[in-house]
Amino acid sequence: MTPPKTSPAAAVGVAKPKPVSFFADGPYEIALTPDVTLTKLLTSNVTSLIKYDAQPHAPAPFVPFSLILLSKDGKHRYAGVNDDAVCYSGSLLKVGVMYAAFEIRAAANRFLTANPTSDEDAFIAAFDTAVQAVIKRSHPPELRKLPVPNSPQVEEIVRLVPGPPPWIEFVDAFYGNIDSMIVPSDDKAAGDVIDALGYAYINTALRQAGLSEISKRKNKNVIWISGDYSLDKTHFLGYVDTVNDGKKGRVVMNTRGMARLVALMLQDDMIDRAAAAPPTGTDRTKADRSMMLDLLDRASTQHPNTPFDAPFILRGAPSPPFRLNGNKIGQGPIGPDPAATNDPVNDKTLVSSEVSILMWTGDPADSADRTATQAQLASKGLTGLVVVCWQNYRGYYVGKFDPIANVVINTVKSYLAL
Repeated sequence: MTPPKTSPAAAVGVAKPKPVSFFADGPYEIALTPDVTLTKLLTSNVTSLIKYDAQPHAPAPFVPFSLILLSKDGKHRYAGVNDDAVCYSGSLLKVGVMYAAFEIRAAANRFLTANPTSDEDAFIAAFDTAVQAVIKRSHPPELRKLPVPNSPQVEEIVRLVPGPPPWIEFVDAFYGNIDSMIVPSDDKAAGDVIDALGYAYINTALRQAGLSEISKRKNKNVIWISGDYSLDKTHFLGYVDTVNDGKKGRVVMNTRGMARLVALMLQDDMIDRAAAAPPTGTDRTKADRSMMLDLLDRASTQHPNTPFDAPFILRGAPSPPFRLNGNKIGQGPIGPDPAATNDPVNDKTLVSSEVSILMWTGDPADSADRTATQAQLASKGLTGLVVVCWQNYRGYYVGKFDPIANVVINTVKSYLAL
């Protein structure tokens, strides 16, 4: 006699798994207060310092900027220039993919807490069934009619550690791909992470977190993934309308969305605190935040392909008044595919972008300036942490990133001196 089949629900010891949230419960909150003075300074510096020839799809210069000065009271000072413009920004979008990966691990820990088991196969089966159901009813409408597989490949992403108590970790190979995607910015590793998570989960996670609010009238925060950094056209969803590359964008964003995401990583309340903690008692939220920031920190200091992957902002400021605490660069060609047209890739076709976490310290060679800088930060109630994001700059082949660095340095120094 054939034994009856056990459903995934019964496998975790309940008639039906208890529901949990598979994404953020709502947009993550962070107080980014537009600062009129800071905005005026940033606008003036962007206008006066960044100059180059016009691109096919945008007037020159057109380098969107977002700048956040983190404050001690949580009411952070914000300035943006063309910060709602959606542009193709290459590898910089990998930061959004990294966030989605940590969000699904938190969801898996929530599911385990609600439906405890030490049986990994049973957990994976039940969690997979629940995730697929959620994806079908909640992923963005832009993805619903597309043939590309959208659902997470759960068994490739998470594993159950039996404990006691049991908890969820990344599959080692998957986390290795996250590391390679961010630190050396490996495209194949990024593709493996994206293909495992699925476009639907990534973009829904970003949207639920308040980081992808695309609107025909005005874009608030935009991070959108519709390509996996491969040349295989069966692996991407199609193109998105952009300012810098027409209707050809696959990985697109505005600086407001990316700066917001990185600033959120610096807060304690990003990713659910209720997600199960490992046996050490470590707060899972802080552990996730620490791991994401560690990846960005190592991306700012470990450059296996130096100088290709070195932070742009340091190329323009060899002795800056800040310490670089985290970084991710992006670059890629716009316009017709150079391989198809035999056109050279140069500063007319290659755009660069970057997000950085800075700790403002003052001139490293001038102790008096460092003392004065600390006094200025204290008088304005600022922590010294600065998040800056920019995109759509062309200057890689001539090695001119000093305009970018000067925009940031002049803006912050002038603001602190007021």
